[in-house]
Amino acid sequence: MKHYFLHLRLFWLAGLCMLMWGARPAWAADCISGVYSTSSSCTVPAGVSSITIEAWGGGGGGGAGGWVGDANSGGGGGGGGSFCQGTYTVASGATLQIQVGQAGHAGVQGSGAGSSLSQGGGGGGISAVTGGGVTGLVANGGGGGSGAGEYFGGSPGAGASNSDGGAGGNANGLSAADGGDGGDGGVRGGDGGMSSSIDAGISGTGGDGGNGGSTGGDGGDGGDAPAGTIGGNGGNGGGGATAGGAGGTGGTGDSTGTNGATGPVDPATYIAYGACTGSTALAGQSGSGSVGGASGGGAISNPPTGTPGTGGSGGIAGTASDSGTAGFAGLVRLSFTLAPGTASTVPVPGLTGWPLALLAGLLLWVAARARPRRTR
Repeated sequence: MKHYFLHLRLFWLAGLCMLMWGARPAWAADCISGVYSTSSSCTVPAGVSSITIEAWGGGGGGGAGGWVGDANSGGGGGGGGSFCQGTYTVASGATLQIQVGQAGHAGVQGSGAGSSLSQGGGGGGISAVTGGGVTGLVANGGGGGSGAGEYFGGSPGAGASNSDGGAGGNANGLSAADGGDGGDGGVRGGDGGMSSSIDAGISGTGGDGGNGGSTGGDGGDGGDAPAGTIGGNGGNGGGGATAGGAGGTGGTGDSTGTNGATGPVDPATYIAYGACTGSTALAGQSGSGSVGGASGGGAISNPPTGTPGTGGSGGIAGTASDSGTAGFAGLVRLSFTLAPGTASTVPVPGLTGWPLALLAGLLLWVAARARPRRTR
């Protein structure tokens, strides 16, 4: 009987541990002193008193080149993302939310609104850090370069400012091409670039506005078309926490292009990061012709992977594979300062984590060993 009650108690304790394991709260991994290339959340390690944070916004993609064989129809380069740096006092155990801006997509030749038209580059995304007392640490995305068409090169995307995403490049003249998309911004998304028309066929589509923390960027207008041509469609407005960007107006022609949609409003999706208020705030550079703009922070040596935040280059004219290149993705880098006389240590998980599972297994093993044995 004594063994029976011991056996019962051990199984009861093991079951309780397993229930606590199933109901355990999730916890974030410790923050690292280094570079983040993907969005994440992390916990400030023990012994850390302050963190210096650097962020590079995503670069805008380069627009596609236009008419094959025309040396004057190179795509527009993407604009650079902005740079933001600040140092913040933090408490051990605080949770940081890290967002890393995506690269603006490359404009693809022949993938615009018509069969022989050129796509504009995508806008870059926001890199930002919030939580644990960190505010105003945001780097915005550069605007995408426009596509190019017959006899006219594309216009470059604008570099991001310290509060807003960069505007997409406008397509030029009679070249049937799409405008570049605007970059995402902590206050306002960049406006999409206007498209252009052609002598016959279909006009290009205006670029989409970038998403904004407060207000989305406006979509670019569709190109107005001459007789015998359909007007270009307007780009869609970007989303925002308080207001969506206006859709671009469809271009005129034998039939008018479709107006772009107004951007959505959703405070849960579009976070009002605000402008960079760190100790260093540098705007991204605009693209230059077919060359992408540089990031506000310039090249960084750690890690040596190029120049994060740089706008993508525009398409090289004169070949059948005349696409642009994507912008560089954003980055976030954390550097720790330790409190005097302390060392950074990995916090020990409490009894709401994996130790419960280990304890439950141990108790089950003991309970099995403690089963009453038959004697002859």
